[in-house]
Amino acid sequence: MCGDSSFTVRVFSMTENAHHILTGRRESACGVVYRLDTGDAGVGHAAWCPTRAARAQAGSARVARAEATVDEALARARRLPEWVYFAPREDAFAADVAIERRDEVLRMMQRTLARGVGIALTTRGTLRDAPGLVALARAWPGRLSVRVGVFSRDAAVEAKWEAGLGPASGRIALAAALQEAGATVALEIGPIIPFVNDDARALRDLLRAAARAGIRQIVPRWAEDSPGLVRQVEREISRSSGRMLAGWFNQSGATRADGTRTVPFQARRQRRQIIHDVARELGLTVVECRCVHEGAAAACITGPAVAREQLSLFGQERSA
Repeated sequence: MCGDSSFTVRVFSMTENAHHILTGRRESACGVVYRLDTGDAGVGHAAWCPTRAARAQAGSARVARAEATVDEALARARRLPEWVYFAPREDAFAADVAIERRDEVLRMMQRTLARGVGIALTTRGTLRDAPGLVALARAWPGRLSVRVGVFSRDAAVEAKWEAGLGPASGRIALAAALQEAGATVALEIGPIIPFVNDDARALRDLLRAAARAGIRQIVPRWAEDSPGLVRQVEREISRSSGRMLAGWFNQSGATRADGTRTVPFQARRQRRQIIHDVARELGLTVVECRCVHEGAAAACITGPAVAREQLSLFGQERSA
């Protein structure tokens, strides 16, 4: 998930493509995850982002769905799910997003929650960028599940790979504030790219910062390919970085059954062990579902606490 302000934004009207906004997607080992797609603006100018790369490769205009369109999609649904993965391709709380769009997405979230549907969300925003998200979590305790992503605590690496986004310290502060407000929170580490942001000392430092902030769950995420991604990295970082990334994606075991490519499981082994060892020392929980062991880039998104409690009554609770 990633964005690029150089594209023209296409705003969808109330009646256009409403039936494509709320969809179910079956994960190989974790069942169906319902996605409410508000647009494909993604996250700033992150060089690692597959969504942004795929849109550039296709030459498509950036999509930003209107509030009324999302509301209509919810109204037309025959049966609403307990929770949805909200805005999987758009981060409205990233530092460079227009305030008007951020406010519109917050209203969409409010309308979704008011219909009794919980929300799972991923963001790379900071506490300064997203006070409205914290207020929403406080108003709807137990109904939000948020993954806050951090690429690196090294300012130079962060600025290079995630241009225009807020610092890691601000994102950790957001995660802590959301947790205090009543949201289910995890800190997403990555996407991890071997020899870029996987240094053992840096990983330990990041996990310690999470523990100091009171974060209890972490989710490792690994780089994932898409059409045009290697070219994007070559253009925005360096040719050698692009070739290195292509090398990981071309290794044996990098291609999943659905055709997506990521860092192969065997290449993650050493870095993954470091994360697990340090997390154990600090009392942190590493969230990994069965899909990760089948080669997924990260654990499947999970719903908020209230929705998970409801599902567990029927024996449908997912295992981490």
